[in-house]
Amino acid sequence: MENHGTIMRILSLVSLGLLRRATDQSRAPRRRNPRRNPLLRTLAHIVLLGLVSMSSHTALAQDGHERVLPYPAQYRTASRDELQRAANFSKRIERELGRRNARIAIVFRATQPREAMETGQRYDHGALWVHSPIETIEGETVYGYAVYGLQRSALSARRSELVQDWPLDFILPETAGEVGIIIPSAAMQDRMLAILGSDAYPALHQPAWSRISNPGDRRYQNSAEFLLDIVGAAAWSTTDRLRIKVNLTAWFEPATVRYGWFGRLTAGWFDPELRLDDQRRVIRFADYDSLANFMLDFNLADSVFELSNADEELQPID
Repeated sequence: MENHGTIMRILSLVSLGLLRRATDQSRAPRRRNPRRNPLLRTLAHIVLLGLVSMSSHTALAQDGHERVLPYPAQYRTASRDELQRAANFSKRIERELGRRNARIAIVFRATQPREAMETGQRYDHGALWVHSPIETIEGETVYGYAVYGLQRSALSARRSELVQDWPLDFILPETAGEVGIIIPSAAMQDRMLAILGSDAYPALHQPAWSRISNPGDRRYQNSAEFLLDIVGAAAWSTTDRLRIKVNLTAWFEPATVRYGWFGRLTAGWFDPELRLDDQRRVIRFADYDSLANFMLDFNLADSVFELSNADEELQPID
């Protein structure tokens, strides 16, 4: 993997249990929507899956080689206005991250209607935005943000790939008109950049995909849990996924949802992306709000805010 920018050395070991609780940071909202029928939610998800078709996309496999993966249909069917709005929004995010001197940030988007998501979930995909030197087709070097993260493979509903793309690629499928952003503390940025530039990054990837994965279990992973594992690896200075999961079980408060017996029984029938054998009675998962609260609680984040793709002047929510 290409090393983007100067990677500072990892600071001294820090035990998360010794970190002070933040008292002066704003908190991500803990809003939860009324409970909805999980079967109807699953059916809605299937309808959305049926709307997906193929184009091409460059992905970074675990061995560091680029290969072609499918893109959603939006990438080749988007209108000129949609492309322009996505380009404007992605540049707005880049400018805001630059204004805050973020070398690396965690950005979440919504790619499906929120009524089709799990109870209380507002974003369903997250990735790392990394300030990087970028070579133009003219051979010039400019600086901007590259996007790194985990994405479900279009070749299999139960596998994922490590993907490197760009802000426009990330924003184009966005449906909510806003994104959620976490800017890690300076020390955490150093550590996360060190992970990204080493073999630790692919080592933290679990290719077995589940749309709802238990953050305390190693069997499955999705984009939010992958980001949580990177944060855990940086916080505890380890790439041992078992140790990370043990620590997350003790310190991380996940988002939760309850499925009735029929919802549990039929979930995998209707949605191949959904596997619940890593879950217990209460279904646990990582999302933007739970990750933001975790990082704020233990002084791992400098700021948490949301940006809207509104026509008015940019108004970050601090």
